[in-house]
Amino acid sequence: MSYGPRVRAVVAYLLGRQHIPCRRAAETPADLFGLSISTGAIDSIYSDASRRLRGFIAALVAYLRTLPVL
Repeated sequence: MSYGPRVRAVVAYLLGRQHIPCRRAAETPADLFGLSISTGAIDSIYSDASRRLRGFIAALVAYLRTLPVL
């Protein structure tokens, strides 16, 4: 699987922010750009994004815990 950073970002956005089901997230690039991505690849892209964001999320939580008011 060799999708570029923009495709990977769009997939992560559709799943993580828009809460679109995996199958519909796979349909979207096909409908918009003629790009066929399997649901397995969609899941892999999302898992990779989650793994890459782990450190950022941990740092963000630690920072938020230092604030007197959220």
